[in-house]
Amino acid sequence: TVVTFMLDTQSYKDKALLAPQMRHTQGPALCVYNDAKFTQRDLQAISLIGQGTKLGNMAKTGRFGLGFNSCYHFTDIPSFVTGDSLVIFDPHRDYLPGATASDPGILVKFGKGRADILKAFPDQFEPYLLFGCNLKQEFEGTM
Repeated sequence: TVVTFMLDTQSYKDKALLAPQMRHTQGPALCVYNDAKFTQRDLQAISLIGQGTKLGNMAKTGRFGLGFNSCYHFTDIPSFVTGDSLVIFDPHRDYLPGATASDPGILVKFGKGRADILKAFPDQFEPYLLFGCNLKQEFEGTM
């Protein structure tokens, strides 16, 4: 497994965003890359904000509830790309349009025939074009 940490000091454009308040997601940022993709089970578990699902599996990272949820010490709007999915969470519902207490984020599928949202809001998704991720084909890792 390869894990890379990168401080992206760049500030990205903030005109074509999902909502004006999403300008806060345009950098700078601490980026973490892992060469493994999330499984479907990982994606389901991570969507249960604040609820540990790995306690019974002593071999899994995050089994004590400290995995992905630890990112909330660094940001209110964590996001990641894995495989053909880009996920943005806004549990406080301050930035992401349409975020609710029961659905505090969005899942954007990208790849062949699915790029409409990426074309409509190019500035929003430009910060994810790192570590070989192009949001046009499946990303072989997690960022």
